[in-house]
Amino acid sequence: MKWYILHHKIKRFLRDLTINSRIFLFLSVFSFTLFIFLGISILLQSKVSRTPIASMHSLISNTSHSFFYYLFSMEVPNNASDVQNDTAKLLVGENTFDNDYPLDNNDAPADALKTKPSSPPETEKSNDQLTEQTEPPSKEVMASKGKAVLIYHTHNRESWLPELKGVKNPDFALDPNKNITLVGERIQQKLEKRGVATLHSDKDYPSSVKDFKYPSSYKYSKKTVQEAFSSHPNINYLFDIHRDSQKRSKTTKRINGKDYAQIYFVIGEKNPKWERNFEFTKKIHDQLNEKYPGISKGIYQKNSNGNGEYNQSMNPNSTLVEIGGVENTIAESYRTADILAEVISNIYFDALGVNAVVKK
Repeated sequence: MKWYILHHKIKRFLRDLTINSRIFLFLSVFSFTLFIFLGISILLQSKVSRTPIASMHSLISNTSHSFFYYLFSMEVPNNASDVQNDTAKLLVGENTFDNDYPLDNNDAPADALKTKPSSPPETEKSNDQLTEQTEPPSKEVMASKGKAVLIYHTHNRESWLPELKGVKNPDFALDPNKNITLVGERIQQKLEKRGVATLHSDKDYPSSVKDFKYPSSYKYSKKTVQEAFSSHPNINYLFDIHRDSQKRSKTTKRINGKDYAQIYFVIGEKNPKWERNFEFTKKIHDQLNEKYPGISKGIYQKNSNGNGEYNQSMNPNSTLVEIGGVENTIAESYRTADILAEVISNIYFDALGVNAVVKK
């Protein structure tokens, strides 16, 4: 009888443990295990190196933050959203793996954001030539007065591992100069040559915003959009250009013997009128795949931690574009940027009811 009562009390005690107690227990065990691991590693390292601390710092700095996020969320699923609530559902596109969708970077290593940009780098050249205009656009083509399109970058320092010497950790593929703004500039140049007046913002938020916080990036870029509207009231198309964090195998498409950075589109679920943004984005998606099948992987609707609408409620002709991933090259991204610019210009002129004269 005593054993039965004791057993019953133990079961009730375990049942009554709160989720916080379990979290505390997990964190305690995890921390203890981590310290043991570090201690053993330092001990082993000291036998082959005189600078164990530096070696351990290198080990830790080259370990992806997502690895620790994964461990934590795996053990404490109810609190995983506190780390990165990054849910997505495919609205249009090919069937992909469950984890094959654009991932939000809710944070970035502080060391990768310290460097200030130098003088603006020259736009890199590509051997791939887009169909160009051989004569200036007519007045009919330039029907809109002032800038009509805004290209901007919420995460302006997103770069590519193949373009950064000595960087192997995807979390550190951030650069103040060689980054996604070059792709935005490429799109602007191609749109301008096609007769679409385009404004491009390459603002570097980490160096220009006081007390910069990476999770607040969409608040900073929203101000950029507001300022653009104020200075150019005829802007009616907004494109927030990113690069994804997925591996090359999930972000690359070979077409006619050349590799292209594939595209994702993201629609914010928290935007109360997201259906209008979806309709606009679907036009682009459909035309891209009609010309280059498979270059657009699809349109995702997302509701991520703190970034649920992606500034898209500001205009129905607004979308977020992920061009390629962290393992693509800038040349591959440029090829896709050229195609994207062509499609955007077609949609723009269709809306105006005029045709751009573009010759080879």
